[in-house]
Amino acid sequence: MNKTLLLILTALTVLSIVSCKPSEKTAPASLELSLSEVSFSNDGGEKSVSVSSSPAEWKAIPLKNYDWLGVKQDQGKLLLHIDANPNATSRVAAIMVMAQEARKVLRVKQDGSATEVMVEQQELAFSLSGGKKNLRIDSNGTWTAQLEGGQDWVKIALQSVELKKVVIDVAPNEQGSAPREAKLKIVSEGGEQIVLIKQMGVTRFLLPMPPAEATSKEVIKDFEVNRGGVVFFENTGNSEYNLEGGITVATQSPVMSTIEYWYYRDVKTYKEARVTVQGARVYQEILSSDFDTYLKEHGYRLTYKIPSQRDYRSDDLHLRMEIVDEEDGVILRFFPVVKTNRPTLVGFNMVPIKELLLSDTPKTFKDIEEWEKAQGSELIRTEMNPSSAYKNQIWQQTYRVKDHPNHTVMRIYRYKCNYPGNPLPENRVGEVAYFTEVMDKPGVLFEEDNFTITREFSELLEREGFKLIENNDPYSNPEYLRITDRVKVMPDPYVITNPDTYESAAGLLWSVDLKTNE
Repeated sequence: MNKTLLLILTALTVLSIVSCKPSEKTAPASLELSLSEVSFSNDGGEKSVSVSSSPAEWKAIPLKNYDWLGVKQDQGKLLLHIDANPNATSRVAAIMVMAQEARKVLRVKQDGSATEVMVEQQELAFSLSGGKKNLRIDSNGTWTAQLEGGQDWVKIALQSVELKKVVIDVAPNEQGSAPREAKLKIVSEGGEQIVLIKQMGVTRFLLPMPPAEATSKEVIKDFEVNRGGVVFFENTGNSEYNLEGGITVATQSPVMSTIEYWYYRDVKTYKEARVTVQGARVYQEILSSDFDTYLKEHGYRLTYKIPSQRDYRSDDLHLRMEIVDEEDGVILRFFPVVKTNRPTLVGFNMVPIKELLLSDTPKTFKDIEEWEKAQGSELIRTEMNPSSAYKNQIWQQTYRVKDHPNHTVMRIYRYKCNYPGNPLPENRVGEVAYFTEVMDKPGVLFEEDNFTITREFSELLEREGFKLIENNDPYSNPEYLRITDRVKVMPDPYVITNPDTYESAAGLLWSVDLKTNE
């Protein structure tokens, strides 16, 4: 019995020990990210985050549908792809990473781009009547519009970032008012842009529409109406002469009250613009230094001046001012410059001037023959004194210059001769009085049709030290005086090269200013 009891107690003890041993539990899931936040520049790009977890399986889900964010799992890495941010504001995203019940949130941040503002126009132009105009503004950020100066004639009627525009309201410019300007500032984080607001006014002087822009009659009419003009006459033209017509405009100018445009069918711009100034007061104004200054400010240069005419030249127009009198006034004729490929003079050969006209010893036709022969020139014509009483005296000789660059050039020498009632001492007969250089390409010196001195030739005269002087002879050509050498040059489109046939060419008449050489 005692043995049996002992066995039972032993069994119970073993069962007790076994039943009291704690049961084993499963380990909790774990999750670690190498970064809790990833930053990108506005350019975007790709980056990766290391992921370690237990169990090994995990997944990543963006908390929202971000169309600029791409997420991809690659074994133990989370790959991120970010598009470029076109907006000025930064943006963020959140990604939930999970491994069973373990969770981590990965934050993604991206910088915004620099604020960019694109303004449709840098200048808004208004007519005398004023009105409203829209200015489109494209931007990737916010902006504000501000007017500088506090002018009461212009205001911002509307500005809207959402609508991408600013509306400018300009009041009418009263009769007699000058042109006016204001500045509109478009301000953003990226800086500011200036838009110039201009409104036409009534100016004393005006110029025709630039010929390159005057592509049709309707374009010219719009231009003149926008600056306050009224078209009051229209000519339908003449098909026989290929004349399409013309228009006459009453302007706002108190001096230049009307302007006419004439054009041909086969010409892409007007043939001539004409302004007639009549009346004693405006006659004096148009001849004043104020108008001369106005022309210079607009790129014109004086190329010709005699009492009855002045010529000015700009890059696209040349102006011929025909001066009549106070009653009939002044006619201003503007001709578009005809662009042609003409050879250009690169300089003057001053050697003949210095060695012949400026010589201390007067040169005779014999000296000229020797000098020209030494230059390799060819004597092609000798003319005798036209007076039958002195028919044995040489009056004029023509030489063809050898190897002149770009041109066929002749030098025509005029010698002093005896005339009835005006005899010279014998030792003065045959002295050189002056000479002319004649060129075979008139376009070097003069514009076609109107014989207006070319801008290139006018600039060359200035570079060579010549200055335009006024010639009181209304029938003479302009004269340019070279101060340092006392030499005058007179461009002439009608130099007679053959008295028998009256052939002519463009030439330069060289002479010494006798008033400064006495």
